[in-house]
Amino acid sequence: MLKTIFSDKLIKAGGLLFLVSMVGNVFNYAFQITMGRLFTTIEYGLMNSLLAMFMVMAVPLGTLFMVISKQTAEYKAKGEFGKIRGLFRRTYNFALIAGGIGFLLFLTASSYVKEYINAPSVIPVIILGGAIFLFLSPPLINIAVLQGIQDFKWMNIGMGLGAPMKFFFCAALVIAGLSVNGVIAGLILASITIWFITYLPLRKDMHYEKGILDIPDNITILNILPILLANFAFAVMTQADMVLVKHLFSDHEAGIYASASIIGKAVMYLPAAIVLAMFPMVAESNTLRQDSSHFIIKTIIITLFLSGSGAAVLFFFPEFVINTFFGAKYFEAGKIVQYFGISMLPMALLMIMMHYFIARGKVLFQYILFIGAFLEIVLILSFHDSLITVLYTLIGIGSFLLVVGSIILYPELRMKHTVKQDLLAKEVVRINTGG
Repeated sequence: MLKTIFSDKLIKAGGLLFLVSMVGNVFNYAFQITMGRLFTTIEYGLMNSLLAMFMVMAVPLGTLFMVISKQTAEYKAKGEFGKIRGLFRRTYNFALIAGGIGFLLFLTASSYVKEYINAPSVIPVIILGGAIFLFLSPPLINIAVLQGIQDFKWMNIGMGLGAPMKFFFCAALVIAGLSVNGVIAGLILASITIWFITYLPLRKDMHYEKGILDIPDNITILNILPILLANFAFAVMTQADMVLVKHLFSDHEAGIYASASIIGKAVMYLPAAIVLAMFPMVAESNTLRQDSSHFIIKTIIITLFLSGSGAAVLFFFPEFVINTFFGAKYFEAGKIVQYFGISMLPMALLMIMMHYFIARGKVLFQYILFIGAFLEIVLILSFHDSLITVLYTLIGIGSFLLVVGSIILYPELRMKHTVKQDLLAKEVVRINTGG
């Protein structure tokens, strides 16, 4: 029984990614705890507002990541390795040009961003723009290709070293006296390091020569738009709350909310490694016209166990968790983190559905997520008498979208189950009749 479980393709790949992600989580939390103790609550709130903006503004790169991974998986399934090389080269060229233009446009809006999040200086905002538009895309492109070809060994190495690099670079620069600027600069140094590491296994296979380079021609705005909307919507639903809290509440309250957010959102990210393994497998199975429903069923079961356990710990032991990780000065976050875990449980399941539908080429759910993200912003702006009220909004929106997603998913899974039963019945008849 155990041998069968651990030999499963998804469990094996996802398990390794999960172990790597756990190492990454240790360093990510060490990063947050270290910054929380080095910074005042005001500085800590500013840092996490910038990091939340980083996540939202990096949505186009997340879209690029999913498009590259999905296309690479499809080309791999059909043996079109020349198109993988072409996709790799074309994406690098596009990222270089678009990143430069995006950074210049961001500079024109940097003063407005500074005022909106109440930052004392425009410098960290400008560094943030450089990190997003100029330095984040190269390592993401490399990791997306590794994911698409299912080279989980090097993908694990690249992702596993990301968090330690971020921790050491950021901590060193903050201790050196660069404050919040040092955190963003540390992210840039970590990105450069991961780019170099993840390029090593690709430098030979992605080298293009005359006659073996195919420029893919099936990536259009119609393919990209639903993925862009889904990534943007999910980023807004899981990150915009921090930006809005920083704008709507006092600096001290924003710092308290940030500490609860860091711990609470771990509930959502616990199954992320399994999702990373599931995505290219579903895309490949879809290309080969094979059943992929078992991938999402297994992923949902694992998520309910991991994220459900995490939410339960935060609900029953909130003060202990906050005091352990952040110390007594953040004790007010205890009640907030209690509900944060609950709010992130439906988000974890939505993350799975989003990746599954994108890998399958289904677009309806992506537009529904976009509507949900819009409603979340409207509700937070309309009802924000306390930090708990913000969390009630997250719980309500997440639960509503989860019900809608389940309604969309259920007929597809049921249909595939029926097809399997029909095929099995036909095979039994064939054997019994000697056909």
